[in-house]
Amino acid sequence: MTEESGSSCVAAAQIPSETQCLESILSIKFSADGKLLAAVMDGRIHLLDAFNGNLLQTFYTGSAKGGPAMEATFSPDSKYLLSGAGAVRPHWHSLQNLKAVCPA
Repeated sequence: MTEESGSSCVAAAQIPSETQCLESILSIKFSADGKLLAAVMDGRIHLLDAFNGNLLQTFYTGSAKGGPAMEATFSPDSKYLLSGAGAVRPHWHSLQNLKAVCPA
């Protein structure tokens, strides 16, 4: 972590954009097999390789920036990522092909 103007910020691996402050990360989850990391931020989920921090995919789930808080969790077998927020319909993402399963 680095100190910039008195706030704690972290260069968030390969997440696109400059430096991301910790305040913009709503939650971080590891997959059950420990290979993947999901960082939930302002209506999107960044899927990262947990070992090297490489960005694998960004999922946009309909919650606008500054909208209701979003949550994401991995299925027990680490094959899917489920996300949802407020009145936004839940989304299932296949982690085998990195595509939305539902809603399609």
